[in-house]
Amino acid sequence: MRLLPLLIIFSVIGIDYFSKIYVQNILKNQTHLILNDYIILEKIYNKGLIFSIAHSDSIFVNYSILFILTIIILYLIYIFICILPKLNDYLIIAWSFLIGGGLGNFIDRLIDNKVFDFIVVHYKDIYFPGVFNLADSFISIALIIILFEHFFTQDEKNHKI
Repeated sequence: MRLLPLLIIFSVIGIDYFSKIYVQNILKNQTHLILNDYIILEKIYNKGLIFSIAHSDSIFVNYSILFILTIIILYLIYIFICILPKLNDYLIIAWSFLIGGGLGNFIDRLIDNKVFDFIVVHYKDIYFPGVFNLADSFISIALIIILFEHFFTQDEKNHKI
């Protein structure tokens, strides 16, 4: 296996981990900090999934989510290893972002049984519907690249046939 994907995955995990520590230290004595007209840092602890779906204090629900996420991450790693030789550089980076971001949030869940989210994006009184962290950002970028590559390179390949 190439070294680049591992480097990217561990870099994403490190960036995510240190950003969470940094923001928790900044917000130690306050609940939020307005950075500019578009971004607010705010302490949110998410025990659920994306946009806090299934957020619960139930041990059963939290362990069920952890179990399901474990299976999903292991499956994604397996798929990535299988398709790695066929991927171009953009997709290698995207898959590495996806796995690194997933592992970043997964590590939070293993340690604290919750994920620290802190980025609030807004324009005037219009707010993005969720609070997120850098791991979520890496996952989102990865999905955009994967979808872009899938739809646009598939068209090019189909026209060449």
